[in-house]
Amino acid sequence: MTIGHGPKGPRRVSRHGRTKQEAQDKIYKLKVDFERSQLSPGRSPTFHDFTQQWLGVKQNSVTQGTLAGYEYIYTRYIAPHLGGLKVDQIQSHDIQNLMRRLFDLGLSKKTINGVRGQIKRILDSAVIHEVIYKNPADKVPSMRRTKEDKTLVKEPLTEIEAAAHLEASIGTEFDLFVHLITILGFRRGEALGLRWSDVDLESGVIEINGAVSEQASVASDGKRQVRKIRTAPKTEAGNRRLALSAPITAALLRQRERAEVFRQLNGGMDLPEYLIFDSRGGAMNPSNYSARFTRWREEVGLRHIRIHDYRHTCATIAFNSGVDAVSVQVGLGHSRLETTKNVYAKAIDRRGIAFGETMGALFTNENNEFDLHLISPDIERGAEETS
Repeated sequence: MTIGHGPKGPRRVSRHGRTKQEAQDKIYKLKVDFERSQLSPGRSPTFHDFTQQWLGVKQNSVTQGTLAGYEYIYTRYIAPHLGGLKVDQIQSHDIQNLMRRLFDLGLSKKTINGVRGQIKRILDSAVIHEVIYKNPADKVPSMRRTKEDKTLVKEPLTEIEAAAHLEASIGTEFDLFVHLITILGFRRGEALGLRWSDVDLESGVIEINGAVSEQASVASDGKRQVRKIRTAPKTEAGNRRLALSAPITAALLRQRERAEVFRQLNGGMDLPEYLIFDSRGGAMNPSNYSARFTRWREEVGLRHIRIHDYRHTCATIAFNSGVDAVSVQVGLGHSRLETTKNVYAKAIDRRGIAFGETMGALFTNENNEFDLHLISPDIERGAEETS
């Protein structure tokens, strides 16, 4: 009989018995074992040992930060529950039970789905290497969000609100940071990873070629450890050069003055390497900086949104101002245009209405014999509400 398909094509196996019924019973058991992913061509390793091999392979194809994330998720959430099991012993209900435990512990559905996704990737590799014939994670669905689930995503700032945030930041330690994330849509790590060597004030160009992030790990005593690292962008599109506008240049010059003051107060040491620097002149710790940024906004009375929502603000304002999707894609560092369109579909849809209105206006005088409106007021109001 044929049972499963692998890289080398269909797998055919046979079972013999002294009677036809005995042979059929063996085939039935074989099918049951296959459905439970318990078939293995040889001795099955533990899930822990196989995961270590998987991580060893992954280090050649992912960034250091991504690899550290894989290691942390496995050590923190997966290993205590599945690490000691043989790969061919893991069944769908083991994964479902783990997801349920994590949910009971208060983890978000997004985090739990990330854990499930990593288990699936590891077991996909086990299928490819013929340690098992079928991935039990395929039968385990992701946790679906419901209306009761709270979302962290906030409504982007309006253009007026964005201007207020920019004005409030001038002269503070968050001056350059707010300008970068609002006007150019920088990610947090990109803004904190910017160095003076990446800025050319004479040519009016700024280069994004890396980001500062936190690498989490679990120590031998079970405590979470975090260290600060600077990594290259995950994709080639993350490497980009953007023009310096007047407000960004002004913010850079103000930050340069802050760096000069810091240098003088510290005995004439070299200028800090990073534009946004800590008390020692090094790169800022992302989590600590975010916490201080949140407190500052509360103190000055600015509407709270996530730092990443400033990036959404930048893109939405750009679309509403007529910037084309490809320019937004390049500016934000998206590797695929589809990503830009999917994330900012509402803003793009509004531009479709504006397109029709603008094109119609070109020929109104020649063809408006019925005195028609270019666009329905109801549609226009609806577009404004969804933008």
